Amino acid sequence: MPVKRLILFLLCGGLCLWAEEEKGGSAVKESAAQEKLWEENSQQNPGIRAADVKAFYQEHAPELLKEWARNCQELPSQAANFLQQLVDGYQELQRTKAESPSVYQWQLRRLGNEIKLRQLGNEIKQLNAALLGKTATEQPTLVLELHQKKQELKKQLELTFEESQQHQQIEINRLEAEMNMLKRLLEERSANREHILRERFGALSGEQ
Repeated sequence: MPVKRLILFLLCGGLCLWAEEEKGGSAVKESAAQEKLWEENSQQNPGIRAADVKAFYQEHAPELLKEWARNCQELPSQAANFLQQLVDGYQELQRTKAESPSVYQWQLRRLGNEIKLRQLGNEIKQLNAALLGKTATEQPTLVLELHQKKQELKKQLELTFEESQQHQQIEINRLEAEMNMLKRLLEERSANREHILRERFGALSGEQ
C-alpha cells in the first residue's frame, strides 16, 4: 500500500528530517525546479490535482514539503521519486478516507508520529555531534537538552507503540466479528441444504 511505503520511506531514512528553527505550517515559496516536477507528476497522474496534494501535506505534514524542497536543491536525482511517494501516499489516504474514516484518522496519526520520531532522532544526533569531545561541565545546557530529547523520544516511542497495538486489536476484533458472521451463514446454509438444492434444481430445470 502506498501509505505503508511512504511510512517505510520515512523509517528507512528516505527522508532526513532536520531540526527547523521556523515552526508552523507557513507555505514555502516553490522554485522553478519544484514547479516543473509538479507539472511532470500531474501529467503522470492525471486524476490528481497538485493543489490538493500540496494542501493536504501543508495541513497534516508540512515537514515533508520542506524536506522535498531541500531534496530538489541537494538531491535533484531523487526529487521526482520523493514527490511520487508523497502523491502515492496521498492517493491511498484519500481512498482509505472514503472506505473507513476511522482507519484514515489512524493513518494520519501514524504518519505524524513517524515524522515526529524522526525529528527527535535527528535532533539527538545533532546534539551528540555538538557534544563530541566535550564534557558535561563544558556544555551543561546541551547535556540537559540532550537528556530531555532522549526522554521525549522514549515517551513518544511508547505512545506510538501503544496506539499501534490498540489499532491492531480493533482490527482483530473486526475480523473476528466478520468470521463469526460467516460461520453463522455457513451453518444456516448447511441446515437448509436440501431446500437450497431443491430450489436451485427447480430454477435450472424448470420443474417445480
